[in-house]
Amino acid sequence: MENPRIAGRAVMRPWFCWLIVTICGCGGSSNLARIADASQVQNTADAASTVDAASTVAAPGDAGVPGGTQCPSTCRDTTPVCDQTTGQCISCQSSADCPVGAPACDRSGACRFSVAGIWEGEFASSGTKIRMTVTDTDIVSFDSSVTLEYAGSACPSCLALANKPATIIGSTGTFGVYADNAEMGWDMTVAFTSASAASGSGPAVTNGGLICASPAILTIGTNSTVAGPFTFTLARTGDGSSDGGTTDVAGSMCNACPGTQERCGGSCVDKTTSATNCGACGNVCAGGALCINGACACSGTQIACSGKCVDLTKNTTNCGLCGNACAGGASCINGVCACSGTQMTCSGKCVDLTTDKNNCGACGNACASGASCVGGTCTCPGTQMACDVTCVDQTTDRNNCGACGRVCPGPCSNASCLRVTSIVGRSSHTCTILSDGTARCWGENDYGQLGDGTTAVDRTKPVVVTGLSGVQSIVLGELHTCALLLDGTARCWGNNSDGQLGDGTTVFQSTKPVTVTGLSGVQSIALGFYYTCALLLDGTASCWGNNSWGELGAGPITNMPIPIAVTGLSGVQSIAIWTDNTCALLSDQTSRCWGANFDGQLGNSATIDQSAPVAVTGLSGVKSIAIGDDYACAVISDGTARCWGFNADGELGDGTTTNRTAPAMVTGLSGVKSIATGNYHACALLSDGTASCWGANDHGQLGDGTTTSRTTPVMVTGLAGVKSIAIGFDHSCALISDETLRCWGDNYYGQLGDGTTTVGSTTPVAVTGLSGVQSIAVGDYHICALLSDGTARCWGRNKYGQLGDGTTIDRTAPVAVLW
Repeated sequence: MENPRIAGRAVMRPWFCWLIVTICGCGGSSNLARIADASQVQNTADAASTVDAASTVAAPGDAGVPGGTQCPSTCRDTTPVCDQTTGQCISCQSSADCPVGAPACDRSGACRFSVAGIWEGEFASSGTKIRMTVTDTDIVSFDSSVTLEYAGSACPSCLALANKPATIIGSTGTFGVYADNAEMGWDMTVAFTSASAASGSGPAVTNGGLICASPAILTIGTNSTVAGPFTFTLARTGDGSSDGGTTDVAGSMCNACPGTQERCGGSCVDKTTSATNCGACGNVCAGGALCINGACACSGTQIACSGKCVDLTKNTTNCGLCGNACAGGASCINGVCACSGTQMTCSGKCVDLTTDKNNCGACGNACASGASCVGGTCTCPGTQMACDVTCVDQTTDRNNCGACGRVCPGPCSNASCLRVTSIVGRSSHTCTILSDGTARCWGENDYGQLGDGTTAVDRTKPVVVTGLSGVQSIVLGELHTCALLLDGTARCWGNNSDGQLGDGTTVFQSTKPVTVTGLSGVQSIALGFYYTCALLLDGTASCWGNNSWGELGAGPITNMPIPIAVTGLSGVQSIAIWTDNTCALLSDQTSRCWGANFDGQLGNSATIDQSAPVAVTGLSGVKSIAIGDDYACAVISDGTARCWGFNADGELGDGTTTNRTAPAMVTGLSGVKSIATGNYHACALLSDGTASCWGANDHGQLGDGTTTSRTTPVMVTGLAGVKSIAIGFDHSCALISDETLRCWGDNYYGQLGDGTTTVGSTTPVAVTGLSGVQSIAVGDYHICALLSDGTARCWGRNKYGQLGDGTTIDRTAPVAVLW
């Protein structure tokens, strides 16, 4: 059964100590070794005892006891199990044999309490073992002299006895205990309420640095009188442990250390020499310090700085004085900070004034960005000079061109500010000629048409056309570009699928200018889609490239990658080209055309393609010719105009929408100075400074305030003082005599330049913030203007960077081309 006295007790730590009680045979029989009955055990805290000592004693001669008989078939109720090895009746062989109240089976075969807080031990009497339990405070009476000592094996932990006094009342006897060899720092204290003849003895043993009396025998003389009980207490020494430690107990048996050593934290230390317990437990000397005679001291010339021993003669963070740190890179020599070699201290650092760009020649003398410090002097690389703390190349830097602070409005070359002398645009790229005869291009570059040596890399800022100088004029095609040089030769670059570059090859493209083979004395150049023509100083013309529709004018031949003379043509004054047909104005004021003719655009009263020039029917007194998309117009010396070819939108201006294979009079038009042609509409500049337009008008590109297409010219509303007209895909612009610009028509990409992206304007609007305009160049959906200060401004579509402002953002107002 479960013992009612311990049922429900608080669970304590399950640590155990073993005690052996040996009956000393001093005038008593063996039965004196027994505790007569449970009533002999009194407890000062509980009403009943937990000890049943008498019932667990076996005497010699009992069954199973050595010298006696074997276990009977039925052992006693208190020892019901027969140990087959020893022949003894025991309480248990495993915990399964034990009752709930004492569930643990010990080494002796006895069921024991294993509840934390209960101390169990063994007593011996004449070699016969008995069991007893001591809880909290138990009073145990002995009727004979006894010797109480620690069992031979090490105690796993004696904490269960800590501060648990047990009172032993008896006659004379000897009481002893060993210090715990397994749990260092535990001491046994014996205190007498009233005693006599108490003495301690026993050999000294060393245990983990502590010297203990083991065993310490406390003898109560046989004839001594004990007037009252004595107690023993096991307590943890004062090492700060969390498992039940108390302060050192007076009379401790394990508090001795050898020599002059003392205990610190459960170990013996010499406080006169220990660097971690110098003079007192826990007094740790500074890093590097020694403990001398119980005092921390640094060795030699060292002293303590910030808890460490340092040598002030060479320590860079404590040089000559604690906390005196030497400058970065300096050494501490004999207690003085010193920089090495030619170095000096500047702003707390050692620097070499001959090479340090932030302290060049003197502390704080910083060299310009990009400069080096050489021999104590700031030096910019190459030909660069220092301007505003930055090294710049004054030969090319537009903000310091030729001198610091000299700002160029355009690019800087050879220390001179360059001006833009001309600007041209086509579908999606733009080019300029500069005052030094070089060329710059920007925008779409799928076929290398920018000439900078790259392809498929669009440019949002102007790039130099490689190896090109002495440029007189530039002409743009859809996918290739050509330049006329001052020496009368020509260079071309870009798409070359049909030999249109004229260098004798049909290599798909060239990203750099190539010389047109065998061509000299060039007066002007005109570009079709896949072919090129040149007007020569001798009044002849040569063409090269694609000849699918006879556009080379040299007869029914295949494509030609080198120039070939146009058949039977002389006295040529100018050449005009569209996609695949060409017209030439001759010195006799007549005109010859060749190439594609499916809409009658050659004007020879037929619709058959011509591979050699044919005369335009009935045309004389011609001053100029302009070609649109499959139609052409001529200005006549009498101030009238004639047009022929495709006429679906009324672009011939003759009052019909009928195609014409021969020139037709533009209705009601007089005083014509020039004509500009677009895809499906045309405009004429009149001698009175006004302008009239005709043809398609779905975006208001005729400027008459409507979106109605016109088969005869209508005056552009509110326009006067016009100097020139240029036409884009579905918009038109006029340069005014006051050097401002007016545009009208489609405005989807902001190409009108008025700061908006309205659907369009049917009447001219002023281009925002633009003055000093000298000329304009119109692409499909973007426009650029050359200004009187030699700079350029562009606006409109910018998908490929064709505005040259460093972005691909469409602009609704002019932005400066960035160089």
